[in-house]
Amino acid sequence: MIAVLKSLYDYRELMAVLAWKNATLRYKQAYLGMAWTFDAIICLCLAQDSHA
Repeated sequence: MIAVLKSLYDYRELMAVLAWKNATLRYKQAYLGMAWTFDAIICLCLAQDSHA
């Protein structure tokens, strides 16, 4: 048990970096998905207006 805690303590910086990268990647993909959705709606509205 103590060896496990010692290894967690020894690799705390690595775990923090990996957790940070995971969180930023997850939210970056979420923002890109939302932007893509709104972009598609705007393009569709513009395409319909140009045909009228």
